[in-house]
Amino acid sequence: MAVLGNNRRYFLVPACYRIIVSIVIIIASSHLVRAQSNNPYIINGNASQINCNCYTLTTDDYNMHGSVWNKNLINLDSSFNFYFNVFLGCNYSNGADGIAFVLQPISTEIGASGGGLGYEGISPSVDIQLDTYENFEDNDPSYDHIAIEKNGNVVHGDSNELASPVQALADSEDIKDCRWHVMEISWDAVNHILEAYIDGSPRVHVQYDMVNQIFGGNPTVYWGFTASTGGSRDLQEFCTSLNAIFVVDSSQKRCLGSLVNFRDSSTSFGSIVKWYWNFGDGSSDSIGTPPPHYYPIAGTYHVQLAIEGNNGCESDTFSQQVVIGTYPKAAFGLIAPFCTQRPLQLTDESTNQVGQINQWDWMVDGKQVFNQQNPVLNFDSAGNHEVTLSVNTAELCPSDTITKYISLYTTPVLSLSAHDTCVNDGVPFSAIDLTDTTPIKSWYWNFGDGQYDTGENLIHAYQEGGVYLASVFGVSGYGCNSDTISDSIHIQSLHAFAGDDTIISRGQLLPLRGSGGTFYSWSPANWLSNPQIAEPVASPPQNVTYLLTVTSPQGCQDTASIRIKVYKGPTFYVPTAFTPNGDGINDIFRPIPVGIRRIIFFRVYDRWGKEMFYTNQYMQGWNGKFNGQNADMGAYVWEVQGVDYQGKILNQKGVVNLLR
Repeated sequence: MAVLGNNRRYFLVPACYRIIVSIVIIIASSHLVRAQSNNPYIINGNASQINCNCYTLTTDDYNMHGSVWNKNLINLDSSFNFYFNVFLGCNYSNGADGIAFVLQPISTEIGASGGGLGYEGISPSVDIQLDTYENFEDNDPSYDHIAIEKNGNVVHGDSNELASPVQALADSEDIKDCRWHVMEISWDAVNHILEAYIDGSPRVHVQYDMVNQIFGGNPTVYWGFTASTGGSRDLQEFCTSLNAIFVVDSSQKRCLGSLVNFRDSSTSFGSIVKWYWNFGDGSSDSIGTPPPHYYPIAGTYHVQLAIEGNNGCESDTFSQQVVIGTYPKAAFGLIAPFCTQRPLQLTDESTNQVGQINQWDWMVDGKQVFNQQNPVLNFDSAGNHEVTLSVNTAELCPSDTITKYISLYTTPVLSLSAHDTCVNDGVPFSAIDLTDTTPIKSWYWNFGDGQYDTGENLIHAYQEGGVYLASVFGVSGYGCNSDTISDSIHIQSLHAFAGDDTIISRGQLLPLRGSGGTFYSWSPANWLSNPQIAEPVASPPQNVTYLLTVTSPQGCQDTASIRIKVYKGPTFYVPTAFTPNGDGINDIFRPIPVGIRRIIFFRVYDRWGKEMFYTNQYMQGWNGKFNGQNADMGAYVWEVQGVDYQGKILNQKGVVNLLR
C-alpha cells in the first residue's frame, strides 16, 4: 500500500521482490559491501553505516524506512544481555516514527515503511518498540513510549501485546531530545523473561516462552533494528555498544606514595579484545585489569582508556581526572570571647598543597563533636578545655592532629531591682552580680526613655508618665558579657484640674469641678462645702483663688488652681466704647455676664433702628462689621436679656461708641 502522511500504512516487500531489491542494492553499493566485508550486519532500505559500530536507520526525511540485521542467528535457549546506544532525533514536537529491536527467524532482508516502525506485519516476531509518534488509531499514549509486541503488531491493547506501553524515559515524556541513550535488552532463557532498560532504568518486561509460543519451538532467530518515517520525520540511529569506562574506587587512598587501582567497567556488545590505558604520567598498559599504579609526584593526572571490540571497532577515549594528593597540615584559630554560655567560633586554617580538604574531625575534651569546617562551640563550665582538629582530603590523605587548650571564664549572671514611682521622682536602680567568682567591671544601663548611664547603683528620674522597659548588662573583668536583663517601670503622671477661672455674683453658689487624682484637697478651705472632695460647692463673698492638690494611691501629687472674681449682681457689665481696629485690644463688643446662667439675646442697633448684630450665645460679641463691611464710627444702641442663676429674667439697655 502507499504511505499516507504519518499513518501506519506500510508495504511489506514480497519475497521475490525483496530478492530483486537486494540485488539492486548490492550492485549499486558494491563499494559499501567491500568496506563491510568483515561486518556481521546486513543493511536494508534507507539505512547506512556511520562508522565501525554505528548505523543510521532513517535520515531526517519523509517516507523513509531502514533495517539492520545481524546475519548470525542467535539461540534463544541461551540467555543474552545486549547493550546499544540509540538516537531518536531532535524534532521534539513532531518527530516520527521510532525504532524497534526485533527478533525474527525469517530473513535479514525484510522491513516495512510508513508508521509501522519498520517491523509492522513481520510474523512471527517479537519486538521492543520505541515509538515517538502518537497514532490515535493504534491507541498510542501521548508521550514517547516503549512496549513489547509480537508478530508485527502495532496496536496497543490487543492480544498481540506482551507488555503495555510506558514512558520511554523515566524522567521525560520526550526521547527525541537530540541525545544518545543507552538501551539494554536482556533475555533470561531459563525463566523466559525479556526485559528492556533505558539509561539504566527498567522500563518494560514480560515473562513469555517465545521459542514455543511464537517461533514454533525453533530457538534460532535473527536480531536487528528497524525504523521508518511517514508524514513526519527524524534522524534515527543506533550503535552496538562499545563504551570505554573505568572506575577509581573512592574508598582507596590516592596520596603521594600510595598505589592506585584502576577498575575497568567498559561495556561492549561483544567481547573486548584490547585495552589502551594511558595513566597520564607517560606510562601505559594494554590489559583489562592493570596492576596498581604508582605516581611519584603529587598532582592532577588525566587518565585515559580506549577499548577494541571483537568486531574490530575501537571505542572513543574515556578520560577521567585523578588527583594524587599531598598530606594536609591541620590548623585552626579561635574568635573570642572565651566565656561560658557564649558561642565560641572555631576557624579552620588548615592548608594543603595538592588535593581538596573535605573532612574536619573536631574533638573537645576527648569527644568528637563536629564534622564541619568552622563550627561554633558552647561551653557550660569554666576552666581549661582541650580542642583538637585533624583533617582529611577527598583523596583520603589524613593530617596529623593539632591540639589547643582554651581557658573559659564564667559568664556573669545579674538581677535588677527597681520600683514604680511618680514623674520627676528619682527611681533607685540596683544591679546585683549573682556570680561571686566573676566580678563585674562595667555596667551599662538603658532606662527606656532614651537615657543611658553606667554604674552599679543609680537614681534616675523620668520626665513623663508611662511604662518604661529599663535594662542592664554587665561586663566582667575577663570580657564576658552577662545577658541583658530588663524590668518594666510604671511612672505615674497626674494632671490636676481645678476648673477654668470664672466670675460669679455675690451670694451665688459655684460647684467646683476638680479632676486628675484619687484624693483631693482644696486650699483655703474657706467658703467650701467640703475641701476634701473633688467637687465641693463654693460661695465666696469676695475674690478668691483656690489651690487643688490631687494625690494617687502611690502617693504621687499634682496641683492646679482656679481664680474666682465676685461681683455685685446678677447683672451684665457692658463697656461704653470699643475699637475694632484689629490690634487685638478691645476689638469685640460683648456684655460680661455675672450670675447669669443663660443669654436669651444680645442685639445692637444703629441710630435709625436697623439691627447690626444679634446672638443668643454666651460670651459672643460684635466685631464692628455689618455684612462684612466696617460699620461707621458713632453711637449704637444695645440691649441684652438673660436668665440669672436663680431663674429670673434680667433685661438691660445702653449705648456704646464705636471708635477706630
